[in-house]
Amino acid sequence: MYRAARAFAQEGLYDEAIRILDLAIELKESGDLSDLYAARGEILMMAGDSEEAEKSLNIALEKNSLNPDVLELLRHIRD
Repeated sequence: MYRAARAFAQEGLYDEAIRILDLAIELKESGDLSDLYAARGEILMMAGDSEEAEKSLNIALEKNSLNPDVLELLRHIRD
């Protein structure tokens, strides 16, 4: 699902990409959700929704505080 979301985002179809990631998050009952929330945050940034992007990235950080991609994306939003 992650790859499909990325493909939609690259085509500018952000709403579709977010829907796919939301479904993936909902279906994944255990494991590391950090990457999915990070991807959601990044796509929301691409769509221009910094507020929602920051929320998703903060959740990603809560799930895995050592994720360097999340830390970099949060720095980018806050600058």
